[in-house]
Amino acid sequence: MDELNKKCPQVIDSETRLDGLEFKQPNTLVYKYTLLNLNVQQLDTHQFYLAMWPGLLSTIKVSKEMQELRNNKAIIQYSYRDKAQQPVYVFTIRPEDYQ
Repeated sequence: MDELNKKCPQVIDSETRLDGLEFKQPNTLVYKYTLLNLNVQQLDTHQFYLAMWPGLLSTIKVSKEMQELRNNKAIIQYSYRDKAQQPVYVFTIRPEDYQ
């Protein structure tokens, strides 16, 4: 986690920047993202959820990089903010979602 944080902020694509990771007790890893071209007022958060949830869940289920998190039954959060750093949505994925 520290190594990844040293590389942040890191632009993922034209819309998304990874700002860093944070560990929260007892067993939660938080990925913090900024949506570079979006204002939260422009967004239908329900549609955002519907568009993002399947891909996030699939990544956790099949990614080799996520294997240790799965083994440790970690809770994984993806926290998104808009370009003004206003909260957009926080996805919380629990072991029962990915096992």
